[in-house]
Amino acid sequence: MSTQDGPKKALQLDPGTVKRCRASGCTCLLLLGGSLLSLLIALGVARFASVLYQNSQAPHDFMYAKDTSPEDVDNMSSVKFDIVATVWVANRTRASSAAGGDWSGVALAKPVNEYRSFSDVVFRGVTLRDEHVHAQVNLTIPLEPL
Repeated sequence: MSTQDGPKKALQLDPGTVKRCRASGCTCLLLLGGSLLSLLIALGVARFASVLYQNSQAPHDFMYAKDTSPEDVDNMSSVKFDIVATVWVANRTRASSAAGGDWSGVALAKPVNEYRSFSDVVFRGVTLRDEHVHAQVNLTIPLEPL
């Protein structure tokens, strides 16, 4: 017996357009929030890198006067002040007593103590406008610890 279904139908390989699911409003809000958060993090990292770069270029920027007008400098140039100099000499001990009197090649230990060899007012009544100010100081440095 032969059953005949009629002419053979061609295979349908093109199903037509497929309807896609629309993204919900919650998904859109999550994507928007995530992208904004990523942008803020990127800006924070960029700002941090910028501050590190500026601090490496001028590490002691906080020590400089920022808001000084020429009038302030002119007012301060007439103020008189003294300059004091102090010289400290460290007492050092020998790290090894095996060297005898010869100091060559002997490592010195940390300074045990220090004493003030010189301390005096070097300049008196100096102003900011003074230039080429010189002074002579009676300073003696003992050579025994060296």
